Amino acid sequence: MKKKPLKFLILFASLALISLSASCTRKDESRPAPAIRPIRTIRVGAPDPDRERTFSGVSGAAVEIRLSFRVGGKIEELPVKSGMKLEKGDLIARLDPTDYDLTVRQYRAQLAQARAVHIRVRADYDRDKQLYEAGDISRSQLGQSLAARRSAKAQVDAAGEAIHLAEQKLKYTTLKAPVSGTVASVPAEVHETVAAGQPIATITSGDAMEMEIGVPESLISGIQVGFPARIRFDAIPDRNFHAKTVEVGIEATRSSTWPVTLRILEQDDRLRPGMSGEAALTFEAGGEFITIPPVAVVSTPEGQQYVWVYRERDATVTRRDITVGTLTSHGLQVTEGLEPGDIIAVRGVHRLTGGMRVKRLSPTAATRTEEVSR
Repeated sequence: MKKKPLKFLILFASLALISLSASCTRKDESRPAPAIRPIRTIRVGAPDPDRERTFSGVSGAAVEIRLSFRVGGKIEELPVKSGMKLEKGDLIARLDPTDYDLTVRQYRAQLAQARAVHIRVRADYDRDKQLYEAGDISRSQLGQSLAARRSAKAQVDAAGEAIHLAEQKLKYTTLKAPVSGTVASVPAEVHETVAAGQPIATITSGDAMEMEIGVPESLISGIQVGFPARIRFDAIPDRNFHAKTVEVGIEATRSSTWPVTLRILEQDDRLRPGMSGEAALTFEAGGEFITIPPVAVVSTPEGQQYVWVYRERDATVTRRDITVGTLTSHGLQVTEGLEPGDIIAVRGVHRLTGGMRVKRLSPTAATRTEEVSR
């Protein structure tokens, strides 16, 4: 009978151990598996030879002038048409001058009235001055007469200035060609009411032609004024035109490209403004070194650069120390540490650790443009 408490104690201890073991097992089962981090990658290519890149653009005259009126109104005359040859001073367009002519007449009438008032108050002042010298009026009365004369003179000056401005506006109702050239476009119509500054016509001057292209960030640093190019137009497929860079933009456009202006060095009677074509630019090779996107490179606090190399056999990444060279228009040169065919991470590199399992994201248009070509 005395052994029963001992048996119960042993049974209770066994049950407690079983419960504790089951609890630990459940905790292990509920512990989440390590996360598989998504990354974007590129396959490293061999050092490039010189690379030619093409960019779309539209031809335009080197000197292009957009003409507009300085005042608004209804177009009364518009004798020009696209393609028309013009001489300096030829009429481009004329607005209905009726309202502006009436304004000039109104201010002229006001000027005549102001002059009449000025003559009268000037005579009053001369008379009051004599009376003051004779002691017949006070100094205060003479001062009032002088103020009236000055006010009348100011009215005459203001009316004269108003006439000058009105006559200028009347003159602005006529739009003439500032230089000799060719009419490129006429967006306005006769009898159309236009505002000041609204385009009426565009004329081109001279024989020089240009093309503006958009160059991405990865290549813009390799272009300077004088950089050569070849241009081919869809409408003139049998000829390539030589060109040179005359202007490189310093700010990106909304499409994240930099504007580059190319001057066409040859003339052809078939070449017209507005023709679509492609410009081919040849960029220098990156040298004998592999080039990779700078975003793929990570630095330690001590200054050691490295990349994360993807291993296809087990979908993990390993750190690979590299030696970098110059940053070129094609990317960052790598002098040691990488071989053609290596796959490296280019997105999410700062959250990776050695041996981490990862998932390569499907290539997109954006990542394909980043891939280093062979």
